[in-house]
Amino acid sequence: MRPNGPSYLAALAGVVLGALATGCQPRVVNYQVRVVTSACVAPSPLENVTHMRFRVTGDGLEEPIVMVVPETDAVVEIPEIPAGTNRTIEVRAYDGDPSAGGKVVSMGSSLPFTVPDVVPEDQTPTEITIFLRRVGVFTPPSTADAPTTCSMMLEPRAGHTATLLADGRVFIAGGYHLSNGNIDGSLDTTEIFNPGTGTFEKAAGLLVPPQNTSSLARAFMGAVLLKNGQVLLAGGETFNPPAGLFPVRSILIYDPTTNTFGKFDMKLPRRRPGVAVDSGGRVLIVGGTDGQGKPVEYAEWYDPEKGPHLARTEDPADLAAENPRLLPVKTPRAGMAVAPVQGGRFIAVAGGTDGVKLADEVLFFNFDGTTFQASPSTVRLREVRYAPGIAPFKDSNNLLVAGGYNSSTEPMTSLNSSEIIATDAFNVSDGQVLSQARGDVCVAPLPDGRVVIIGGRLDGGPGGLSSAAGEMMIPNPSGGASTVALPLLDFPRYHHTCTTLKDGSVLVLGGVEQRATGAPRVLQDVYIYTPPPLD
Repeated sequence: MRPNGPSYLAALAGVVLGALATGCQPRVVNYQVRVVTSACVAPSPLENVTHMRFRVTGDGLEEPIVMVVPETDAVVEIPEIPAGTNRTIEVRAYDGDPSAGGKVVSMGSSLPFTVPDVVPEDQTPTEITIFLRRVGVFTPPSTADAPTTCSMMLEPRAGHTATLLADGRVFIAGGYHLSNGNIDGSLDTTEIFNPGTGTFEKAAGLLVPPQNTSSLARAFMGAVLLKNGQVLLAGGETFNPPAGLFPVRSILIYDPTTNTFGKFDMKLPRRRPGVAVDSGGRVLIVGGTDGQGKPVEYAEWYDPEKGPHLARTEDPADLAAENPRLLPVKTPRAGMAVAPVQGGRFIAVAGGTDGVKLADEVLFFNFDGTTFQASPSTVRLREVRYAPGIAPFKDSNNLLVAGGYNSSTEPMTSLNSSEIIATDAFNVSDGQVLSQARGDVCVAPLPDGRVVIIGGRLDGGPGGLSSAAGEMMIPNPSGGASTVALPLLDFPRYHHTCTTLKDGSVLVLGGVEQRATGAPRVLQDVYIYTPPPLD
């Protein structure tokens, strides 16, 4: 290891391939693994580090490939990696020998890659970059070529979406800007963050396909990843000063392989809809508000198997007849939280208002073979809440519902409570108290069942103040939860996004910074929170 160098090189990991079985001379795929150990903020990922551990996992590997080496080694030969898919190299840096109680200081992981069983004759070494980051802190990302310069989004955003793609990149779409403290327009731009390079790249704009001459700018839309790897963006709201704020009716389908959009319309326009995908890949679109600010009464659903992958190639008349389809029963809801549960067998809707009062009933939608039905439920929230956060907790049978407000109209008082819904036992229990009472919290489920809660909006001022607080909710083996405080963000924020990356870290993007003094501003900054590992 070179303590003052920009990167750690674990070079030329050889892979013997299946050509041996045919009697041919075996060939080797060479992977040049670059571990970036510099950061754009202090402390260094290598501070107090004495040992490094390399761990290779992937489909079909009965046991991980593990190596522990002294930090002073500059080049490491990783053992042969068998051919297969979803190969991942994780690197951990310790403050002592891990076999003698050394603790993890920093860690990082590659994006998943495939080791082929057929090697091209002219193959060249494949470079894999791993960014080492301190655990338990928020670290701005940087690029491998400029690791001491922090990366930022291409433009400031709030009220945007950030969707994890199948290849590990993140698709960021829409949002809004502020001018003199007021929303001055929604965005029709998109960009993609690549955790493997630390870069942000411009993607196709939110424009009417195929001519792409008219804007489909929007904020607060619903966004989900479809089973085919495309991204569905549903509804939202468009700001068109001085005319006002309007709900959006269209659905956009983004194809990351071609960087193009398709478009078709929902049955009803919706601001801030709830959107989720069930285990069959069907998309349920619930609630939101209409042009008069009233909750949309009917949910609707979309089946990608029977609809367009890129809708601009389809017959609009046929499309309107088939996709999407309204549900037969009214289920008005706005300001709710939506998430799939039980492996996607059900889609849960918690919190929000039905237009008359805040709703305590938790709705469970499931597909009956013909359409979605709202299954009768006796599950009730212990505290009614508007605009809470929601995420799977412990496993897909449990949901954590956190924060929110005690009203759907001003003046609203933010909540510091959380509760846990056990969807298999149909009961609700208290979660931990949040470090600050706040609504519009950003929640991110971790692969190990923990949940990270970041930022949100506090009481105070005409529009509320931004929060820099965060906590991690941890499921207890005997039930319930415990909590660990996160470091404060450098800049408080609400209307930001929190996206769990492939390696289990959390990407935090943008939002609105509103302090007790000064005008609000939309942020352009980026942070990655790397949770301390449990093993």
